[in-house]
Amino acid sequence: MIPPLYLRFRDAFAKVLDPRTHSIEWLDAQTWSGHMQVWGDESACLLTEIKPFPTGAFEVHVMIAAGDMDTLVNKTIREVEAWASRHGALFVTIASRKGWEKIMGPHGYAHWQTELRKEV
Repeated sequence: MIPPLYLRFRDAFAKVLDPRTHSIEWLDAQTWSGHMQVWGDESACLLTEIKPFPTGAFEVHVMIAAGDMDTLVNKTIREVEAWASRHGALFVTIASRKGWEKIMGPHGYAHWQTELRKEV
């Protein structure tokens, strides 16, 4: 079953996705299967996935977010961090546009790696 909170933000998620790489149907399936975890409330929602490392350690990766920025930054991501800490995650990561670095910097997030891309 797809969580009602996800469905509330589904159209907003669809607008964020690059349809050349990720379809909304793919995100639906990831959420339905439980591969993506749904976090938030009526004002904001984000999806995370668990990314394991070869050592058995893991990180919690924020895949996509939509809704009220203040809620996402000051409430929802805090819930994700608390869960990650309780369950032994090494990191919480956000791979997104450059603007997130400025927004999340005051909350302890720092630039870690750069990915370069060239369209062909």
